[in-house]
Amino acid sequence: MKNQNGKKSILTSDFSLRSFMKFIKPIFLFILISCVSWTINAQRREEVFGKTYTKINIGNISTFIYNDGRADPNARNPGYSGFEYPRGSNKYAVYESGFLWGGKFDGEVRLGGATFPSGLNPGKIISPGVWQNPEEARMYRVRRDYRESSLINEQADEGRSYEEIFNEYEKDWNEWPADEGAPYMDNDGDGYYDPDIDTPGYKNSDQTIWYVANSADSAKTKPFYGSPPTDIELQVTTWAYKRAGSLGNTIFRRYLMINKGDIDAEDMYFSAWSDIDIGNAGDDLVGCDSTLGLGFGYQGNYNDSQYGSNAPAVGYTFLQGPLVEGNSSDVGKSFDQSFPEHKNLNLTSFWFSHASSAGTPISDPNLFSYEYGTLKLYLNMQGRSSIPLTRQYWWGEPPFLLSGDPIAQTGWLDIRTTDKIILPSSGSFNLAVGDTQEIIIANVVAGGTPGIGNLEALALLKDYTKELKQFTSNNFKVPKPDMISTITYESITKSINLKWSAESELSEIGSYEFQGYNIYQLPFSTATLDEGIKIKTFDRIDGIRVITEEYFDEDQYLTRVAQAGNDWGIEHELQIEKDYIANTELHLGSEYYYAITNYNYSEVPWAGSPTFESDPTYITVTVGENAGSDIEKINVFPNPYYGANPNEVNKYQRYVTFSHLPEQATIKIFNLAGQLVKTIYKNEPDQFQRWDLMNEFNILVPGGIYIAYIEMPELGETKILKLAIIPEKIIPDWY
Repeated sequence: MKNQNGKKSILTSDFSLRSFMKFIKPIFLFILISCVSWTINAQRREEVFGKTYTKINIGNISTFIYNDGRADPNARNPGYSGFEYPRGSNKYAVYESGFLWGGKFDGEVRLGGATFPSGLNPGKIISPGVWQNPEEARMYRVRRDYRESSLINEQADEGRSYEEIFNEYEKDWNEWPADEGAPYMDNDGDGYYDPDIDTPGYKNSDQTIWYVANSADSAKTKPFYGSPPTDIELQVTTWAYKRAGSLGNTIFRRYLMINKGDIDAEDMYFSAWSDIDIGNAGDDLVGCDSTLGLGFGYQGNYNDSQYGSNAPAVGYTFLQGPLVEGNSSDVGKSFDQSFPEHKNLNLTSFWFSHASSAGTPISDPNLFSYEYGTLKLYLNMQGRSSIPLTRQYWWGEPPFLLSGDPIAQTGWLDIRTTDKIILPSSGSFNLAVGDTQEIIIANVVAGGTPGIGNLEALALLKDYTKELKQFTSNNFKVPKPDMISTITYESITKSINLKWSAESELSEIGSYEFQGYNIYQLPFSTATLDEGIKIKTFDRIDGIRVITEEYFDEDQYLTRVAQAGNDWGIEHELQIEKDYIANTELHLGSEYYYAITNYNYSEVPWAGSPTFESDPTYITVTVGENAGSDIEKINVFPNPYYGANPNEVNKYQRYVTFSHLPEQATIKIFNLAGQLVKTIYKNEPDQFQRWDLMNEFNILVPGGIYIAYIEMPELGETKILKLAIIPEKIIPDWY
């Protein structure tokens, strides 16, 4: 049972040790605080933010992550659920989650992992049977944009100050332990972590937590279902995204299992383990979808005490299972590398248990008991039981219990709303001494919002799972299209004709297909798109014009226009005749800066947005550069030079520009008295040549009328121009 305030109740006739632990914890805490309030931390593990636990809370989920493998128990309110969804709602969907592994070590079955309680110590294994002092183990949490963010959601969610949160992020960012195995984005691709170049955290993620734990201590493993130690070191990476849709509703978990003992492990299985409590703990239904590799829970009560009629569904899916040998057509993946003739195992079994099933195959395992703990769970991870499953049971046939479709109401379905544990598993695989397995699991939640009932939430959960599989196949990258490879231009008069290549129109990333091009003018060569102006969009004629997307802004979902098409059709060139930034005509000889992108669109998006835009391809254009020499058109501008040139960057860099010159020319500038003021030699294919208004002694010339005599020896021609200079008064910056 569960009382109205959301806490576990002991008013039940049959409850297991698992349930007892959940119930007794707050009672014990109350008594202990009342009796010895100043010595409580000496009686139990002291939970310290940033040391023994932290929070993953960048997206639409907020929950607790502990450095001994556990997740979700509420550290600030022991005995209560801590997996809050939606974040900030004060509604909770999971009481506790963790993981298990089991295998044979010299023929002896051993178990490791974290459930009720954890069988792990924080820290690394130094050598077989020797482990790091848990007090020296450290958790790390980084956020990619912490320097720019207000951190308002962390402040609200964690009840801490901006300074405290910022300093913690800063410390972990600067001390990121890449040399110990913590993941990072290798931005320069050299295979080595450079803190000045590379980015801490899992690739492309917005928030990442990393820690190491181990199962080398028998004092931890014996109470954990009676198992001897396994000497497995586990490096755990947890990450999330600040996005809408499936990515914002998922916590990703990467487990690196390293056998640091002296015994090979065989017939290994790995399980996600979860006590799903969607609102009220006693009215959950569970099941699995073997085709999606998904174990899930959903609400069986249409009027939950927390969520009402809009309860979410929660699931765990293997995005990258253990790597094993396959056949000649298989290609497996591990550590971002492909392994021919190998494959990644998917969900291979689904089991569940609940407290009121003593004496049946789905009874809870016993802590401290090797036979009824370790051996029982090892069988359950394989989809088996020591108690034969007969037709009298309602949960179906192994290895996938409750494998029916609750939406279609077909197959084996959960019919009892009770507090349950789920155990989706994958195996078998071997882990020899020194070997490593990389396993990635997604904890995804869907629904929980007005208008979405329990079965609609489950349908959405399955859709999200499909999207996450696509995301994984795209190497955990959003489906951003490739950059445009080639841009060229022509500029003969006061206009620019941009042209670009069309190969991006063939790009498809899952359901995302090419939709259009954006052309931007930038204020300077290194400007970002946000600093520029979008001057044109070409998009397909298909009725898809304005594309909106949801985005997560600190503590709320907002909607914005992502792309603004107009069904004008696709073009590969654009004639530009004005300066959109200055809102003037283009100036001969002046440089202008442009960028072109392409964007895609999906009617069934799987990455949090229906559209993504490529990185920009840049080009710098000089107006009139392609005009070539034309004696009749040779000119100088601006003329008159009236105090300044609109293209000058400051008052100390004055100039005028001669245009339409041949490759070789000599320009002699005289004053009206016939005195030679300056000689300029040109030997460049560019049609332009600047004069900086300085004489031969590098002194600024005074105002007046000047004569430019231009000699063109290759053409055997000359040209005479008049130029008026009206200087402005220059006030020095200092004197």
